[in-house]
Amino acid sequence: MGGTGSFYYVPKEVQKSVFALLGHSEYLKLPKRGTNPRGVQISAMAFSEILEHKDTFQIQVQWDKSDLEFDAYKCWLDMWEEQ
Repeated sequence: MGGTGSFYYVPKEVQKSVFALLGHSEYLKLPKRGTNPRGVQISAMAFSEILEHKDTFQIQVQWDKSDLEFDAYKCWLDMWEEQ
């Protein structure tokens, strides 16, 4: 299980540059009226511009998920008994 992905470092200057290029209305995706939003989002266009910017750093990562035998409840009980 797993897959290949990336980890990005986006400098603040890149965000400012893309914001200046696109402007407020194209950079931000505002929530719809009458909804319960969790905040303002960056638009898909702005996100693409940010990731493709020459000063954005990208590290390729192989995300591997391994099966882990762990019983949190039993661990909690064992720790409780030690007290």
